Amino acid sequence: MVKYNTPTVGRKSGKRKLHAYVTVPIPHRMILKRKQIVKSLLTTDVKIANSKLRDVEAAIWKEFDQAHEINKLDVPVILNT
Repeated sequence: MVKYNTPTVGRKSGKRKLHAYVTVPIPHRMILKRKQIVKSLLTTDVKIANSKLRDVEAAIWKEFDQAHEINKLDVPVILNT
């Protein structure tokens, strides 16, 4: 079973804007060619970043679903909410 990790909010080193960080599930790493996905939340305010987080999370999980389809995994996907 593949679990999707929930994103966390943080700053990149030396940057002011907040970013969403999500660890890529191991079966999808070969397709996506990275261990972590980082998306900018385009704000420095933590409250606004947390409100934008769900939309970014949906976009990241969509990437995971596409990788799942490409890889044709026979493993069911479980969303970790």
